[in-house]
Amino acid sequence: MQSRKIYLVRHGLTDGNKDGFYYGRTDLPLNREGVIQSYRTAERLSPVKREAVYSSGLARAAETSKIIAQGRGLEAIRDDALIEMDFGEYEGKRSDDFAGTEFQKKWFETPAALKWPGGESLSEVQKRIQGFFDRIENTHSGDICVVSHAFAIIAYLCGLAGIDLNRFRVVKIDHASITVIEKLPYVKRILSLNETFHLV
Repeated sequence: MQSRKIYLVRHGLTDGNKDGFYYGRTDLPLNREGVIQSYRTAERLSPVKREAVYSSGLARAAETSKIIAQGRGLEAIRDDALIEMDFGEYEGKRSDDFAGTEFQKKWFETPAALKWPGGESLSEVQKRIQGFFDRIENTHSGDICVVSHAFAIIAYLCGLAGIDLNRFRVVKIDHASITVIEKLPYVKRILSLNETFHLV
């Protein structure tokens, strides 16, 4: 039975991620550690005969995907459906900045449909990234790599695994981690989740 794989990668570390801010659309570059992580991820993926590499256009993902793609002489394909969640008015802030508010209460209790002021909801992110995978469904006959962001990847995986999006926190996706999805004719299944052993 013919199958192909999707290697779903979160971008490497940035200073903003390290400091615990909500950075969605802010275009931060990788820091030194993030660059090292990306090269280690590229090395882990080097035996994979991937046909294409897709990436969010944000710098942290674009830099990660470029490092991964160049090892196989490919050029990453930018797709804005893969960008991170838009945190709107809370972009660049920490959880402490809205601690004790009704918004924070809803974010922890019923986050799926909660729209960040001036931004997106998790449900909207899930619909966006699912649309990407639906669009490229039959474009490739071989393996591909997709570089995206934490909330985008988690939202997609929740949909794939049938996990209620209000429980998205049960899925953890670390920087420069690899999640492997196998696509069979009638089903997609998660072969590995949040691989990070290559970063040690």
